[in-house]
Amino acid sequence: MVEEWSSFCYLSAEGYRYYLPSLLTKCLSNFSEDNDLIHSTVFSLNPSFHSLYYCGKDEDFEYQTSLFTSEQYKAVCSFLGLVFDTLPQLKFLSAQALRWGWNKQTHPAQAKSEEFYRSLHNYQYPLSKDPQVRELQQQINVAFEKTPYPGDNSLCGSDLGDEPAEYAMEFRGLNWKTLHPDFLAVNSAALSFFTDEGFRYFLSAFLIADLIIPEIEGAWSNADAVFHLTYGLVDEEFEREDNFNWYEIATRKFSHFNQEERQAIVSYLEYCSLKDEYSRETINKALENYWLKTLL
Repeated sequence: MVEEWSSFCYLSAEGYRYYLPSLLTKCLSNFSEDNDLIHSTVFSLNPSFHSLYYCGKDEDFEYQTSLFTSEQYKAVCSFLGLVFDTLPQLKFLSAQALRWGWNKQTHPAQAKSEEFYRSLHNYQYPLSKDPQVRELQQQINVAFEKTPYPGDNSLCGSDLGDEPAEYAMEFRGLNWKTLHPDFLAVNSAALSFFTDEGFRYFLSAFLIADLIIPEIEGAWSNADAVFHLTYGLVDEEFEREDNFNWYEIATRKFSHFNQEERQAIVSYLEYCSLKDEYSRETINKALENYWLKTLL
């Protein structure tokens, strides 16, 4: 069973309903975050985000789950709820499956998932206790206050694969000002897959989170806003062997920012240059090669 889980997507509705219990039972026999099969199983219980974004539904997912009785359907929800409650590293992934896939019947686990999402979408950042950070935080808030939301169907910057569509679905309809740092952390790669307009709108959320996270107990992030604001602008990066003009790609993306937004970005990069010795040279070159020139 461990070796065959990836083949479940090819099963008929009858086969999926028959064999899924054995996969869930196998997961329960060693129920811990060290069991890679649990991660793979929960991942497989998510629908195709590409299908959700571009077609409005995942017909294959709906077909495979179409024969489940109410009791069987709720048993899968209970499994996802158990993962949500007891395995912190898989909490978001199980909440995803409940929100986007296993949402056709009322179940306590689904209610928990929706409440979890509400908490991630409705967060109020505290003002920093550090005067310098607080001033920068307020500058970013003011600069991006009126940045237009691109629209629900103008967030996905690529139609290749599930990942770009997943981020587009996760961020669809959200207000950048109220996104919990944990939500931004688990969706940190979104900045690589947004449209230019989506990048412009949601960038400020990542900037604020980066500044404030050190002051929020338990908050974490693996997002790298500096990378996304400097990549393609530094000479050494021009010497790649691919056929992409990364400077042109970067500057086209950055051209959507207005003057006030650019000034806030420059202030953020200058602050990061002072605080981050490792990235200082790259930041300063990016400022010199592009960002400071846009303020002239």
